[in-house]
Amino acid sequence: GSNVIIPINDIRGIDSGGYSKSERLLRCKLASLYRLVDLYGWSQGIYNHISARINQEQEHFLINPFGLMYHEVTGASLVKVDIQGNIIDPGNTTYGINRAGYTLHSAIHKARPDLKCIIHLHTPSVAAVSAMKCGLLPISQEALFCGKISYHDYRGILVEDDVKKLLVEDLGPINKVMILRNHGFVACGETIEEAWRYAFNVINACEVQIRATSVGIDNLYIPPPEAQKRVADALQGNNDASVDKKWKIGELEFECLMRILDNAGFRTGYVYRHPMIRTIDKTGFKDVEVPPAASSASFIDGEAYSPTRQTQRNTEWRNSPNAYLRKEIEETGTPNPKKVTKWVPDTGLKHSTPIKFETKHQFAPSNIDPKELKNHQKQIRNRYLTDIINAGPQSRILDNMTLSEARQKLEDPQLSGEPVIVVGAASKGIIKRDQQNNAVVYKSYYAQNPFAHMDQNEIEKYKKEVEQRQMKEQGGLSDSQYEDNVDSRDIIKFI
Repeated sequence: GSNVIIPINDIRGIDSGGYSKSERLLRCKLASLYRLVDLYGWSQGIYNHISARINQEQEHFLINPFGLMYHEVTGASLVKVDIQGNIIDPGNTTYGINRAGYTLHSAIHKARPDLKCIIHLHTPSVAAVSAMKCGLLPISQEALFCGKISYHDYRGILVEDDVKKLLVEDLGPINKVMILRNHGFVACGETIEEAWRYAFNVINACEVQIRATSVGIDNLYIPPPEAQKRVADALQGNNDASVDKKWKIGELEFECLMRILDNAGFRTGYVYRHPMIRTIDKTGFKDVEVPPAASSASFIDGEAYSPTRQTQRNTEWRNSPNAYLRKEIEETGTPNPKKVTKWVPDTGLKHSTPIKFETKHQFAPSNIDPKELKNHQKQIRNRYLTDIINAGPQSRILDNMTLSEARQKLEDPQLSGEPVIVVGAASKGIIKRDQQNNAVVYKSYYAQNPFAHMDQNEIEKYKKEVEQRQMKEQGGLSDSQYEDNVDSRDIIKFI
């Protein structure tokens, strides 16, 4: 492969909009299978193929573009073709497909709709076994796992229609492994994981047979048919690795391999069915788990856990660093005072006062809903969103006054001559009686505008005096010039 890892899941941005979620996951899983074949050293350049059916409704399949190495295949580069080999989606490359290589896949996909994935490889060990007259011998567990194996005699390159028919007939209606004489093998599966497991075991079984036949085929021990059937049934069944999950053939092994690729930086985009990290249940009485060596959860820190003992700890006597007294104080400055409970410092004692904690909320108000604050915040937020109230100050000058009365007050010169205007502001939490008892609103007095009774000539004269004073401070006028009562505009022109 290359030194730079090409991410497998490259379906992003605009490319992701053209595929459904199931197709995106299938593309990433099939591209990951190509990477596994390359990492195991089973690929032969740009040749050999692995195909996968997209769904049961349409006869559309994914296959590698003819021209890419196996370590370059990504989810977006896979080509979508129909049963006749016509390209439906070319992917993100300019390559097409190898029609001679797709002949085998199209024939099996058309005759066996139950098979979703087909792997066609010809590694040296499998090619050597395919040339033996005895075929694949059941001398290892990997060979027994393959079940009943089909054989297809060599007839050259698979391009003719009659060859397709013979391929389907030789594979049969239920077999999932077929050895192509003097060629290679085909491993099929209802899922990509199942096809991968069959291919993995066929290659390992052929490796074992190649090494074992060095002593001669007559010297090999072949298990009896009854033992072969028992082993095959046991290996094809479910591996009870997890009690609460049922794993299909090859799923557990394939998920481990995807985790290895992700840890190496391949970014497979695989959706894990079973997470590796176990979640810790923190609903118990302790934040950490009991050590595995402990025989029972009732013993913690060397002593037995008891609900009675826990209650005694919560109600035990403790010394407070400060001394407080609980007093009922009446409000002042209000016609109907209420009694308010407050904790005040006890200045008469010079030592700490023991207080018994009967509850964790000793100093919190009782009979209060803990969700009251959250509900109040939601009400305030809703009032702001509906524009019922705003965050700014509100004028109280025109309260209890109609529009006509306000206009008359503005037009009447006698009313405008009032010396001061009394205004006051306070939050609603202070003004409301039920929010805060004994609230006092402080009023501030603001003087009237000093220029309200001056005419235009007096204002102009005052402005000239200000300008002359500013110019004298800046050094633009002498004392004599400042004393002369001249027009400020003439002085500006003169300077």
